[in-house]
Amino acid sequence: MPTEPALEVTLERVVEWQAAPDGHTAAEASHELLVTLRAIEASLALEGGGEAGTLSRIEAKLDLLLLMATQTGSPGNPLAGATTMVRLSPDGIAWQAAAPLPTAGARLRLMLQLDPRAPVVLRLPAQVVSVVEGPQSLLPEHLFEVTARFVGLDEAAQDALSAAVFRLHRRALQSKRAPG
Repeated sequence: MPTEPALEVTLERVVEWQAAPDGHTAAEASHELLVTLRAIEASLALEGGGEAGTLSRIEAKLDLLLLMATQTGSPGNPLAGATTMVRLSPDGIAWQAAAPLPTAGARLRLMLQLDPRAPVVLRLPAQVVSVVEGPQSLLPEHLFEVTARFVGLDEAAQDALSAAVFRLHRRALQSKRAPG
């Protein structure tokens, strides 16, 4: 029986990583992910206007401001690195990187600006699956492909991440079909 292809979207984004912080629990990571995904959706809803009532827009603005105040980085450009091609799925991520690189098996905290229109950084707990050198991964010699899977997310956080990836995938398909 053939299996359905995994949901995946390819984007150009900034990806930064750091060693997973000591003492950061799976519950904290899941809660942070849920709050951030809600803030991103609120930010995009504010941009679109229309449907939400005035009170909902004010609440969304306050939620977004509170989240931005707790995150490091400047509000206009939360991540300062160069953009790279990223393959994102509900289960993990692959990105192109130059040295320094994480090692296979390392636990990380990945930082990703999911949508450039929303000045909020997604922080994801992950474990590196592989680091493949350029020629083997069809990349230039000085680049590597780092693949990691998300770890420690509870069911609600995993569902919210799946929904966010699905929306990104749908938007990517719509932009390909758009005339012009």
